[in-house]
Amino acid sequence: MDSKKVFLDNAGSAAISESQKKALSEVLFNNKMLGNPHSNHEAGRRTGVIVESVRSRVLNFFNTSHDNHSVIFTYNTTSALDMVSRTFSYDNEGPKQRQPVIVPLDKITWNQSTLLMFKDSHTSIVGMRNSSNYDQLVVTTFEELNEYIDKMYPVVSSCRHLFVMTAESNFCGRKYDLSIINRIKKKIPSLCVVLDAAAWVPTAPLNLNGIDASYVVFSYYKIFGYPTGLGSIIVKNGDEALLSQSYFGGGSVNFIELNGFGVDRKDDVATRFEHGTVDFYSISALNCGFDDIEAFGGVNAIENHTMALTVRLYGYLTSTTHKNGNPIAIVYGDGWRNSTYDNLHYHQGPIVSFNLLRGDGSVIGYVEVEKMADLYGIDLRAGCMCNQGACSEYLQLSDSERQQLRSAGKECGDEIDSFNGRPAGSLRVSFGRLNTFEDVEWLEMMITTCFINNSPSLYQQFNTFDKPTLGYLTSISLYPLKSGSVLTASSWKTSSGGLKWDRQLMLITKDGVPMTQKQYPRLCSVDCQFSENSVILADRSGTVGALQVDLDEVGKSVNSRVCVKNLSAFDCGDSASNWFHSLGLPAGCRLLKLDNSNEKQNFSNQADYLMISKASIGYLVKMTELTYTEVEERFRANFVVDLGPDSAFLEDKMKKIFIGSTEFEVTDKCSRCHMICIDQKTGRKNPNVLLALRNLRSGTSMTFGVYLKQVSHHEAHVQVGQKVFVTELQ
Repeated sequence: MDSKKVFLDNAGSAAISESQKKALSEVLFNNKMLGNPHSNHEAGRRTGVIVESVRSRVLNFFNTSHDNHSVIFTYNTTSALDMVSRTFSYDNEGPKQRQPVIVPLDKITWNQSTLLMFKDSHTSIVGMRNSSNYDQLVVTTFEELNEYIDKMYPVVSSCRHLFVMTAESNFCGRKYDLSIINRIKKKIPSLCVVLDAAAWVPTAPLNLNGIDASYVVFSYYKIFGYPTGLGSIIVKNGDEALLSQSYFGGGSVNFIELNGFGVDRKDDVATRFEHGTVDFYSISALNCGFDDIEAFGGVNAIENHTMALTVRLYGYLTSTTHKNGNPIAIVYGDGWRNSTYDNLHYHQGPIVSFNLLRGDGSVIGYVEVEKMADLYGIDLRAGCMCNQGACSEYLQLSDSERQQLRSAGKECGDEIDSFNGRPAGSLRVSFGRLNTFEDVEWLEMMITTCFINNSPSLYQQFNTFDKPTLGYLTSISLYPLKSGSVLTASSWKTSSGGLKWDRQLMLITKDGVPMTQKQYPRLCSVDCQFSENSVILADRSGTVGALQVDLDEVGKSVNSRVCVKNLSAFDCGDSASNWFHSLGLPAGCRLLKLDNSNEKQNFSNQADYLMISKASIGYLVKMTELTYTEVEERFRANFVVDLGPDSAFLEDKMKKIFIGSTEFEVTDKCSRCHMICIDQKTGRKNPNVLLALRNLRSGTSMTFGVYLKQVSHHEAHVQVGQKVFVTELQ
């Protein structure tokens, strides 16, 4: 299970093939050096030829040529949309500030400049509404617009209008009928169309010769996986005149007045809009991507292959049931409706958006599914996929309900996945050219194993506590090195920032990414001991000598990021870096020591203290057949408390607690991931604890233990054997 990896988020970024990687390395290491194409030396001229040949190849990919279209390189689809939003001239006077109003489609007045978009639009399209250089905003559906066009008379308007159309929904994969572009242009000649083709072009051909779109935007990493910082606007020749720029940069002009504001911009469409030097190494790398697609058989072959995988998964999700006959999933997307196998590719792309259901019909939160998928090495997307319009439409979330979610603290990327028993997002599987039927089977096996015919939650039987409880502290643990092994103590100092020296050290990669046991299980074997104001790090296997880190010594100051918090820290030097590399960890990794001037006093992800209970551990021991110590160690808590044999999961209802004379508040429950699958002695992974917790919490979030905050800011002591008094319950 550890070694198998299945990538099912190709709509987020395409996977890169091994042959493509090899070709890319050839470009970098074996080809002649490239140079700035603005320079007239040999390398610059050669680079200019490569850039222009790639433009031609891009146009050929869209079945068009320089006679009809021009290619402008941008950073990505978002930057392309931003450029159009800022520069599009809704009238002959160029962009100017207005106060747009939102109007329904049937109330539109075409004598005022209009920005039109679908509800099913990526956030980057929705963001165009804030440009404030138009009069009215219309947000509608394909069906409403289609009917409106059929009934409307041709419009003669003195101002211009912009229709930003989603070609394929990044939320559910629905493909929209692109013939609507020519139909609406015929009725409203002064309307220009921006086609967001980012989700469409990686897996389906797009012939621009038959589509009267002024601007087509997309990102190359969606097609090839690499390069990531490159996109394009394909401009219909002549319509670049409707983009009015005030700024000009290097390479985009022929002459500028030095004592005035005059400027002669270049005639070439691309160079006029590409300010500064283009990313010529990334542009040259596009040839490797195009070659890879051609080696596969072309984009038509990719479409046939990915749609076959999509149909297979859709069939599994819609035909498989629980033992009681209830469905296991709900699949979203109107592209599936009224389609046959033969014409499905006209209406649907290789994306399946869904939520899993329990046997009683309730929705399984996508966070729970993500964690199980992570355990099986499956990468998929969850949430609203940066498309809140389609998300709310398919999940039937009203504006008032969305506001309630907002008030409850819902944020992009958090673990709030349900609302009043309903989903707040979905799961998305998206296929690419490198996926196989074995990938689909692995996903189906994970779903069948983890989510079909599971027993009802066992947790409800514990949820009966209603009075304060007395117990005692059985264990104190700290982790001087974040993701290192545990150090137990019979007594220890506490403060408002956590246990003294807890998670004061952290290892990062040479790129500054925190290193954890999930990626580097070797960290389990790094033991920690204290000697005065130093921490002694030792390799449990004894292959290398110990490393002493002075906790008072100040080294080079650096900044690091743990979860969502920016923290300042000190680099512990080359000797520490070399020591960890000698353990087999990546070269260039750096050991950081927290700067005590931070408001946050440790490198923990969420809170200052984590507490679990002996009875709760004991219950999981019965479910997993592991030893008590093995289960306790996997949860990496600071405190273990004994509140009696019948107190399992009492911590879930706590609000306030005393350990000795020190008062703590419960701030939240601890949501668990596959970190608890790691045996803290060997570093090996076994899913038994996570699966047991999933079965226990079925229907709720997979939490175990609670986060604590010390009420007093003064330093205190805790000691094993101290009385624990739960003073307030929820």
